Amino acid sequence: MASLSVPELLAPVLDALARTGSAHLPPQAINHEEWLRRANEWQQLVENRADRYPPGFRVDDDRESIYKDREDAQR
Repeated sequence: MASLSVPELLAPVLDALARTGSAHLPPQAINHEEWLRRANEWQQLVENRADRYPPGFRVDDDRESIYKDREDAQR
């Protein structure tokens, strides 16, 4: 994945804002092969970070744990 400077990252958003008055960019259509390439690239980045966490670490991102605090607050 190429590194972008902050101006390079923000330029498309600022251009869209100047053209349309909205900073929302329409999603870019990509073909299946490009989507798969990007997904695999992201997966590799995640796997490359594995040594940053303690042995046995597992992200607790299931629905029950994500919304537990919200449910507790509503009681």
